[in-house]
Amino acid sequence: MAETESGARTGLSGRRRAVAFWVQTLLTLAVVAAIAWLVYDNWDAFTSILDVGPVEFLGISAAVLCSFIILGVMIQALANHFGARIPLPQTVLLGLMTTTLNYLPMKTGTVVEGIVLRTRYGVSFSHFIALVAGTNSMHIWATFTVAGLFLLVEGVDEQVLAWSLFVLPTVGLAGLVWWGSRHDASGKPTHDSKIVRGIV
Repeated sequence: MAETESGARTGLSGRRRAVAFWVQTLLTLAVVAAIAWLVYDNWDAFTSILDVGPVEFLGISAAVLCSFIILGVMIQALANHFGARIPLPQTVLLGLMTTTLNYLPMKTGTVVEGIVLRTRYGVSFSHFIALVAGTNSMHIWATFTVAGLFLLVEGVDEQVLAWSLFVLPTVGLAGLVWWGSRHDASGKPTHDSKIVRGIV
């Protein structure tokens, strides 16, 4: 009986590996095809890059590389919170793939990212939704904070708007972090107060 159950588990595991292999293969082909289509469809934009000076080109390249590294760090940190240990180079490549495919209709990159995290790293779709919400929250915080800081440095007349953009996103993000610290990865509140547990 035990041998039968062990054989069944082995067969199931083998089928899952086969399914994961074909899913990853098809996704890889889809990514390559999407990138080829984007290059073909935007060929004029790509050729115009040749008109950019070397200093500007290096500056743009460095900024884009830093943005993908930061995105990879965010994905890795949030995935680690849900028990998925993903090396940083793979999260950077995952962020690159997601950003590229999101130029296609219906947020294709985000859908593919969810499938990859589910099939390869075991991240549930509910946790993936939380991961996407977390990265989007970080993007919104960074965008509004930098905009507010820029307005403050420029000394614009709308000081209330500038300070609101600079301060309020940080307060909101701090609130989300506090809320997250009171929950475990399963989403169950762990705060000592019954009132707070009832609210969150």
